[in-house]
Amino acid sequence: MPARPVNHSQPQPGGVKEVYVGAGEDRERYILVRNPHQALRDRTAREDVLAGLRAQLTALKKDARGYAEKARAFLDHPRYKRYLTWDAIAGRLKMTRPRFALKRG
Repeated sequence: MPARPVNHSQPQPGGVKEVYVGAGEDRERYILVRNPHQALRDRTAREDVLAGLRAQLTALKKDARGYAEKARAFLDHPRYKRYLTWDAIAGRLKMTRPRFALKRG
């Protein structure tokens, strides 16, 4: 009996997805597996980083001296830069809404 073709471009039950990168004979095949325990650890870590960042930004707003230098340090920081943008009109740092924060569940 011939094998039935399966569309692996959509996640399968259990969080397994087959992905091809490239074209033709040079393409690479990857199997992606979602780990719910790691996803929970990642979410908790992100929430901790965001809570710390909010607290630091609140303290930074209260101290106007050296705001530009301190703001630049936040924008260059490897942990915080993905969550911040510079609002040129207001002349202040602005927290962005990360894409992953929109997907809950």
